[in-house]
Amino acid sequence: MFQLSTLSRKNASCSDLLRCVFGIKDFEERLIYIMARRGRSTLDELASETSRDRSTVHRALSKLLSLELCYRNVTSLRGGGYVHEYSLMDVESIGRNIRQRIDELKESLDSLTDNFENDIRHNIIGALHVD
Repeated sequence: MFQLSTLSRKNASCSDLLRCVFGIKDFEERLIYIMARRGRSTLDELASETSRDRSTVHRALSKLLSLELCYRNVTSLRGGGYVHEYSLMDVESIGRNIRQRIDELKESLDSLTDNFENDIRHNIIGALHVD
């Protein structure tokens, strides 16, 4: 699990931010940078470039899709059928996504802090009145 305190270091990186805010792992981060460099890519292209099994790449892409870090286009083939192509979301969208998640995290941390203070007060008062 990635520690939130990592982001308070002076040398915290964009990788640290992505890992903390989205909970992604090494391979998922690697796919982000590959898609940023390549643009649209198929599952087979990504599997080939990463030397990973298609199922592994598909699971990672599914996570990135659910986190709204990438999107999938369906392209029809001339001879029939279709192919899915994956692309990284634009930088501005990812930035908004990060800011929204940070705001949600801050609200959650504020609530936890309030609950902590109330629990401590309750436990101290309760402990003082124990006979």
